[in-house]
Amino acid sequence: MFKWFVGVMGVGVLSLAIVVPASVASVHHVDLHANLHGGLAFPNAGGSSDYDRGGGVREVTVTVTGIPDLAGRRVVFFVAGKKIGTRLVPASGTTSIQRETVHGQFVPFASAGNFVRVRTLGGEQVALGKYHRVT
Repeated sequence: MFKWFVGVMGVGVLSLAIVVPASVASVHHVDLHANLHGGLAFPNAGGSSDYDRGGGVREVTVTVTGIPDLAGRRVVFFVAGKKIGTRLVPASGTTSIQRETVHGQFVPFASAGNFVRVRTLGGEQVALGKYHRVT
């Protein structure tokens, strides 16, 4: 009877070791979204950004639309106050950037309430949005 009890307890402890880390990992996963709106100089600009973090991995995508006046020029993308890169605006007036830490790319830590900004190289605001949690 004692061996049976020890065996059942061992299986129970082992199952906790499997279940607890999975539940802890899901608590730390965060999905964020931001709708981008044009600045004063670019009122037709729009777009969106999605940000995911969890399990030590971060990923962000930012897309800006409605800026054909900037075709042939570069725009700078910022997430949570940190520059994540630049992109050339094509004639369509839509450009985007994607960054993932799993590919060795810089992705800043972001939370709900942080801003996403797109600016010209001269610093003029093109589009702005604020992250909120996705449920």
